[in-house]
Amino acid sequence: MVFNNIYSFSDNLAQRTNLDFRYLISNSVDKIYDFIDMVNLFKFRQNIFDGTLTVLHLKLSDNDIIHFDETSKQFVNEGHKISAINTWRNADLRVGADEFSVKVKLHGDSSSHWRNNERSYKVKMNGPYLNQMRRFNLILFEDRFLRGSTASILAKHFNLYNVKDEIVVLKINGVTQGIYYLQEAFDKNFLERNKCSNCVTFKRSDDYWAGHVRMGDHGLIYDYSGHITPFDYDISSSTMSSTDLDHQFLNYKLDQLFTAVKEGDSKKIIELFDIDSLSSFEALRRIMGFTHDIEGDNLILVYSASTGKFTIVPQSEEIRKIRLNNGGIENFMNLNGKEFIPLFYYINQNDNFRLLTNKKIYSLVTQENDVFIKEIEDLNELITPYATSYNMKERSSNYAKFILNYEKDSIHKNMRILKENLEYNKLYANVRTKQNTINFEIIPDSISALTLNSIKLNFSEPYFGKVDLVVKDEFDQVLQRHKFFFEKENLEAENGKGYEIDVLGKTNELLLMSTLDKELFPKKKTYHLEYVFDKKVNLISSKINVLNVVTSQPLKDKDIHISIATENNYFDIGDADNFVKETKDLLFVYEKDGFTLLPGEYILNEDIIVPRASNLLISSGTTIKIAEGKSFISLSPIIIKDKVIVTAQNKNKPFGTFAFLGKPGDVCQIEGLDLSFGKEALVNGVYYSGGLSIHNCDTTIRNSKIHHNSADDGLNIKYGNVLLEGNVFSNNFADQVDLDFTEGAVLNNIFKNPGKSGNGDGLDLSGSKMLVKQNIFTGFEDKALSIGEATTSLVIENSFEQNNISIAVKDASTVFVEGNIIEDSNIAINNYMKKPLFGGSETYDLGNQYLNNIEIHKKDKESVIYTNTPENVTNTIKKLTAKENYPLLYKFLSKI
Repeated sequence: MVFNNIYSFSDNLAQRTNLDFRYLISNSVDKIYDFIDMVNLFKFRQNIFDGTLTVLHLKLSDNDIIHFDETSKQFVNEGHKISAINTWRNADLRVGADEFSVKVKLHGDSSSHWRNNERSYKVKMNGPYLNQMRRFNLILFEDRFLRGSTASILAKHFNLYNVKDEIVVLKINGVTQGIYYLQEAFDKNFLERNKCSNCVTFKRSDDYWAGHVRMGDHGLIYDYSGHITPFDYDISSSTMSSTDLDHQFLNYKLDQLFTAVKEGDSKKIIELFDIDSLSSFEALRRIMGFTHDIEGDNLILVYSASTGKFTIVPQSEEIRKIRLNNGGIENFMNLNGKEFIPLFYYINQNDNFRLLTNKKIYSLVTQENDVFIKEIEDLNELITPYATSYNMKERSSNYAKFILNYEKDSIHKNMRILKENLEYNKLYANVRTKQNTINFEIIPDSISALTLNSIKLNFSEPYFGKVDLVVKDEFDQVLQRHKFFFEKENLEAENGKGYEIDVLGKTNELLLMSTLDKELFPKKKTYHLEYVFDKKVNLISSKINVLNVVTSQPLKDKDIHISIATENNYFDIGDADNFVKETKDLLFVYEKDGFTLLPGEYILNEDIIVPRASNLLISSGTTIKIAEGKSFISLSPIIIKDKVIVTAQNKNKPFGTFAFLGKPGDVCQIEGLDLSFGKEALVNGVYYSGGLSIHNCDTTIRNSKIHHNSADDGLNIKYGNVLLEGNVFSNNFADQVDLDFTEGAVLNNIFKNPGKSGNGDGLDLSGSKMLVKQNIFTGFEDKALSIGEATTSLVIENSFEQNNISIAVKDASTVFVEGNIIEDSNIAINNYMKKPLFGGSETYDLGNQYLNNIEIHKKDKESVIYTNTPENVTNTIKKLTAKENYPLLYKFLSKI
């Protein structure tokens, strides 16, 4: 436990400071544990000669012993420089009852192979082979532990080259050297045994290290340690295994690969490899988390003259716990110190390669996980007692136990991380519609590749006819083109909510996945699908079904995010001169900074937006008939003096809205307008809720008729001073008039309910200050006069007949009611709180005539109705009202 904690601390410290203190600290702790091992007479030691492990008896001459000692001393004295005197020596080898004649030399180019009197060796058989191996290496166990054996087990699961290896015991001239890792050499015999016909191996030569002291300053040296050199991708720095094939031809193929690496040509590199074998190797590498064995002279390439492809020999001197960087693993897996490993940097940029790799990883961690893990644990359980029972060259038995457990746990953790990473998947779809075009911006948030199983579009009306689809990548390059045709009889409404078509086509062949940036971090990748229809379409909703190709599982609905934005009601607004020239349906003139619509009967088939000017005068005698769903919007203050009709071309197909959008201080004057059969509209991001809508204008409307509109409001006015006088508001679908955040007077108007809507009000006041005087409210099934959201109102001398609620006062509103006739109502005056944000309401009943009402006053506990108002208050209200001094009146009322 102490060693584990110190190791973790030093590992974290090394990562933070870029200084490798790990070995300095752990070596000191090792010496303490090593001493304890030596003096502890009661420590259990597994007998390494119990018959479980193969024992190799190597017999060397006295001269050979002296030769290896001198070679080792020169290696150490010259800073671990490869010695030219490291030559083959004849020796005898006995394994069990079998005797062999062999040649032996020292193995390795780092200090981990050269410790005291124990070293790593190369062995070459002179006669019969050992277990089908002509050449093999005997490597100090603590240099490899079970990493190579783990790689061999994984290689079997991924159907890669079968590397013969074994944990053995070595004795030299009867003296026990300890446990060694035996690994066959990657020579011609290895290739033939793996049924690799006409194959040859390539690896970078050791000659570079023979001429350079580690971290020395002579020649071309990289400024960090490792196996990487400036010559890794030069054919003159590579060695080739023995072969009868033409060497120049083989070197040309290697040169093709190295040139593609130097040029960063990912596509060409992939073409030169057997991608199935390469992706299997990469899957193995990610599970073990190693980069060491693809660096420089550690990488062993195999070229097959039968297939014309390269493969890689799986071996491992390293197991690491992998780490996700920015949600991906490629940066961690391909970065060595300060630089990326070029070959694998470019290989991993290929989407198809990463897909194959990920599918193989996921298959192993889900389908073969138990078998593989059991093999690893069985191996660990078998070897650990032997590894911890003898004194290692530099490491204690406690260190060996820790490393073996750490690396076994690392495999477990890596598989869990990889599985979770591949199972994480989301998809975002930005949908934009305009007229007859629908654009999908598909953005996968997934390391795994995704495919589309369906793209369903739900329209408000049935669509039949042709659809053209163009699929592009983020660089506007065309990936696919498709055509669809939908027959009329194939379209059916879905639950009465619209008409659905599936426009997937061959986009199911499209692989959607995150790409990698130059640092190999996952990077957002966007795919564009543009659908063009024969006519304008109204998209209600869309549903996309998506499959994770790696896991073969569909994405859950909660992981698919779709938002639709429509440009259908967005229009460019030109200048005044161009507007007059380009407007075809209506005849405008522009003079003295104002527009005039000349008299006449007009048929308006398109939406129109009148640009900003001092005013828009609509001439007397003008009739405008507007097509279904189309709107007339003016940015210039409207002036109507008499006899103007605005209506729908077809009474059964209401137009959008007739509206003004202005600025504070604008003045609109309307008299003699007859407006009917409108609805509401959303135009350029502004929602107009009335058949007649006026925003931000001091508005006067007199002697007009607003009727038979099917919007939320017949008339809606937002912001500004208001005077409504002598008008008729009738037969509109919901509210006849809705005034929001206004101040003024509603005088001598008629409000009639069509008797078809249970939710409509005659006059709805919100956030306003309003005098309501001498109006007639008749037949409202909900509320004749609705006053809410902190409105202050004076309701005087009105007539209320046959309403459900004649006057509703709610939500912090204060209302003074005097001289009204209220008859045949279910409730004459109702005070209540609807929105807790505001609270209750107040009504001052100053004297009204109540006839045949079921209930006169009704209130909730938050509200109050006063029936005894002081005489001086009543007199002041009457005086200010008579003088039409409304600002002072509202100021007085707010202080009561």
